[in-house]
Amino acid sequence: MKDEGKHFLQFVPLKEPRSETFTVLAEDKEIADFDQSKFVFTDVTFDATDQDRTVVVREPDGVLRTALPEEHDRMNRIYYEQPNRPVFEPPLFSYPHLQ
Repeated sequence: MKDEGKHFLQFVPLKEPRSETFTVLAEDKEIADFDQSKFVFTDVTFDATDQDRTVVVREPDGVLRTALPEEHDRMNRIYYEQPNRPVFEPPLFSYPHLQ
């Protein structure tokens, strides 16, 4: 009986946290300060999985880099909506702010 009970006392496998590092792909000083916002480019290929999808970010200073995990997840959530992962609309687009 104790041997059967030990089977249920095993630890749950844990996933390692994703790294918050990014890779700089290009630095274009010619387009630095073109705009104050970031531009996010997402691969919308149909057969790419959420983990394999390429997402890159163009910073205002002209640096093109790979997306951080949070940015990557946000773009996947926007382009490929799933019923268990809703997209939360920013409060800026709600009624009191749209007057």
